Amino acid sequence: MSAMVRKRFVVLALAALACSVWRSDVSLAQPAPAEPTVPVPADADEYAGHNHPPDMMQRMSDGGSIAIEVVQGTPGGRPVTGGEVTVHLGGSGQHETLEVELDEHGVVLLEGLSLAARFEPRVTFVRDGISFDAFGETVGPGRTHQKITVTVYEITDQEPEWSISMQHLLAWPIPGGMYFQQMMVVENPSDRAWLALAGADGIRRSLSLDLPEGYQDLQMSGDFHGCCSSQIEGRLTSHRPMMPGFRRYRLHYIVPAKDNQVDIELVAPAPVGSMILFVPYQYLGVRTKDLAQQENLYNVHEDTMTGYIAKGIPAGKRLALTFADLPDAQDHAGHKVEGGSANVPKILAAIVGGIMLIVCVVILVIKPAKKANADPAE
Repeated sequence: MSAMVRKRFVVLALAALACSVWRSDVSLAQPAPAEPTVPVPADADEYAGHNHPPDMMQRMSDGGSIAIEVVQGTPGGRPVTGGEVTVHLGGSGQHETLEVELDEHGVVLLEGLSLAARFEPRVTFVRDGISFDAFGETVGPGRTHQKITVTVYEITDQEPEWSISMQHLLAWPIPGGMYFQQMMVVENPSDRAWLALAGADGIRRSLSLDLPEGYQDLQMSGDFHGCCSSQIEGRLTSHRPMMPGFRRYRLHYIVPAKDNQVDIELVAPAPVGSMILFVPYQYLGVRTKDLAQQENLYNVHEDTMTGYIAKGIPAGKRLALTFADLPDAQDHAGHKVEGGSANVPKILAAIVGGIMLIVCVVILVIKPAKKANADPAE
């Protein structure tokens, strides 16, 4: 094997090594721990046993299709005997809204939907001015048909004995403050959706939550909707009914530091079964007397984190948390979405790529140059 062939072989081997390390970014990423979820809509195959036209399932094979039904969830409540549903088809390369009529049984079948791009359906049914929503799974190759059930409930102004079965607060130190993700699993044990009587301002309310002083960049998801919520004097209020069963409410916000620390108070709006604070395990700046630090570490959003837990928290209880020793300049923004550990393979690949580049320069440029300038007599 000639010297030039050996050099090229070395370069190709290094390139293959770098590529394999870069690709390991996918294999090393681990899914985040599952959170309590509302039951996922059943597959459209179950729709075949509901005494509908015998050719329905055959027609469902032509393109994508969604079988939609709207049902009453409150025993003795008014049955759904028609009306209109709004179907939002959103996804990569596709954003479409359809208005379709239900039959007298509260059922409609959408068929012939384009499968050129995947989309995620959301179905909305409005009754008495209240929107009831249900989400489907992604439609596309491999899952072209599904059934989505929208459950409506009768509305009551009598507050149920609702509670928060579980609350998580994920906190990451960032330059100049702390970034928080807050999630609550709220349980309404009744069979009606609760919406309080209108106040002096004419607005009806359900869940209200005190926000930390000085919060910024608030984002809402889950059963918090930006269109149906208000922020007044540090208090976030939802104007949507609190639906029966278990529902998730999510918040994202930043609290700026004062004197290189962040002090916040969390107020329980209802009895809380368990509250857990997660922080990166390297971060040792948590100060609290209301939550107990756990010995075990947790894998959360691809980060290794320390947990602080409190259980059996009564309504109105205030939990004081201090976050000290914040970073000066290091950017932790990646934790906001993906966490830090998922970037390790990319960093490693960059290092290997840099070494490979240096080796290439040495082999292909420096040595040939020396050989060209060498004394012919040598």
